[in-house]
Amino acid sequence: MSGLCAAALHCINPKAMNLVDLVALVALLQLLVLGFLVGSARGRYGAKARAGLL
Repeated sequence: MSGLCAAALHCINPKAMNLVDLVALVALLQLLVLGFLVGSARGRYGAKARAGLL
């Protein structure tokens, strides 16, 4: 095992990284879709977004 490959999960099990990539992609897609749905619902019902986090 080379030094570059020693700390990388994809060198040990490439299918594990494919699963991680898929889960990350689905999470990003979910974030975009839910953000779009929330934005359109706010526009439809006239709800304003919060001004700040606190």
